[in-house]
Amino acid sequence: MISQEIDIENTQISNARDLYGQHDKKFLFWSLGIWFAINIIQSLFTELHDDEAYYWTWIENLDWGFFDHPPMVALLIKAGYSIFNNELGVRLLTVTLGTLSIYQIWLIVRDEVGDIRFFVYAVFSLTLLQVYGFITTPDVPLFFFGSLFFLVYKKYLKDDSFVNSLLLAAVISLMLYSKYHAVLLVFFTLISNIKLLTKPSFWMVFGLSILLYTPHIYWQYANDFPTINYHLFGRSLRAFQWSNTFEFIGSQLGVLCFTGLLSFYGAVVFKPKNSFDRSLKFNFIGIFVFFLISTFKGRVEAHWTYLAMLPMVILGLKHFADNEKVKGWYAKLFMFSAVVFILMRIILIVDFPFLKSPVITAFHHWKSLGPKIDQNAKGLPVVFKDSFQKPSKYMFYGQSKAFVLNGMKYRKNHFDMSSAEDYFQGKDVYFVLQSNKHEYASDSISEDEKYYFGGVIENFRSYQKVKVIATNIEKEYERGVGITLDLEISNPYAYDLDFNANNELHPYLTYSFANDQREFFKGEKPLELKKQELESQEKFYQQMSLTIPEEPGVYQLRLMLENRLVDGLNSPLYKIVVK
Repeated sequence: MISQEIDIENTQISNARDLYGQHDKKFLFWSLGIWFAINIIQSLFTELHDDEAYYWTWIENLDWGFFDHPPMVALLIKAGYSIFNNELGVRLLTVTLGTLSIYQIWLIVRDEVGDIRFFVYAVFSLTLLQVYGFITTPDVPLFFFGSLFFLVYKKYLKDDSFVNSLLLAAVISLMLYSKYHAVLLVFFTLISNIKLLTKPSFWMVFGLSILLYTPHIYWQYANDFPTINYHLFGRSLRAFQWSNTFEFIGSQLGVLCFTGLLSFYGAVVFKPKNSFDRSLKFNFIGIFVFFLISTFKGRVEAHWTYLAMLPMVILGLKHFADNEKVKGWYAKLFMFSAVVFILMRIILIVDFPFLKSPVITAFHHWKSLGPKIDQNAKGLPVVFKDSFQKPSKYMFYGQSKAFVLNGMKYRKNHFDMSSAEDYFQGKDVYFVLQSNKHEYASDSISEDEKYYFGGVIENFRSYQKVKVIATNIEKEYERGVGITLDLEISNPYAYDLDFNANNELHPYLTYSFANDQREFFKGEKPLELKKQELESQEKFYQQMSLTIPEEPGVYQLRLMLENRLVDGLNSPLYKIVVK
């Protein structure tokens, strides 16, 4: 009799658990559905961020790589934009992958966490997840494939079968096609479990990942490794500044606000129980430390640690899975964060004139500014200076093609690699800049207390891709001495160049030194080019005399073709030491 009562009671408990589990599963799927719907609405009514517009320009000529990033973000935008020709199209796949990422995290932790509501409170209140729930950047596919990587890696550790090895290799290559930061995830996973090197399946995963990534590697090779050269050698010198480190720490406290700080603490104190847990711990600590050390060389963006949020939240969920008191704090912080995030989302949609933060204004004004530029340009193609974001935003919200001239105080970007420049040669263009101290600044365009200036340039000519290479440069020079450089000047364009095609934009050869304080010292006397006409792919040689700076230190030397519009970025940055 007692045994029957116990069986009945156990059955009732089991049924209650099943009912509760079904209820919680519905809660999860309702949460994911609401999340998806909110981000769809947000995507539709929020102007593009500057970087989103830049990535959107890539879809016109898809390739295996781009100057700044691998091609995944462009593929996602292309797919979405083929369905909706507006902001929603740019963000459609971002919203989809973001929602699927959350579900994949649940699949990773469900056996150990179980409490779906706790999971929802912990994950949905992550600040960066709110941001990248709808904003399209390479971080979104990286986070998606990162969560898929941990899901597949967990299965691989239990069974390194051919299928699991194949899946792992595919996911690794897809991560790498998303953003180069994926290398960190692979590296820290490997050093967390060095015994992987003894597994034949590991070498299969390694070889297949490289094979699948070969098209992008070849693209880098065929284009003279633009991304590697920029990140390793093409950045301006920066002196060490404690402000970069403190800014990074402060920014991380900002993005970890609300439940993120609890998850961070949980991840720090969590003790790994197995190889999978160790991979999470190594990635969590390793990625944060890597970017902290990176502040010694320059500024680190707050969102670069987005990938670390993945192992962090998983470890936090594992650590607090049985702590009802802390779960209560998660619930309270989730409710508070929801109010804050709703207000922030409204601010990104509605332009409140009294809010002037660059973070907010990056999402406003171009729907009205684009047509204003159109009105002045009168159908002419538009050229900007020293900003890859502005021509990108203009092309999305305006009516004409756009291009950018990048000068010595700026940097190269994908506009320098693409064929966009070719379209503008010989045409009348409308030149837009943010200074009225220029001979072509005849018009003024105002938008939200910001002023742009512009004017028409007839028979536009530019020489952004002309290569100027110093063949005899040395690494060290005595201060103040005069030197003579042997230069190789070549025309990589598919068309011939006539440097006299527009005498008003006639280019001259010059140079600039820059120190680690971003101070520029430009050559005083521009030099006439030895040849005024160059056939396609032709090169010639010329000497140039210049004076080494008087102050000792480390400098970067740039050789340039300058005209009345821009000092071009025609040479690599040569790092020299002045003694």
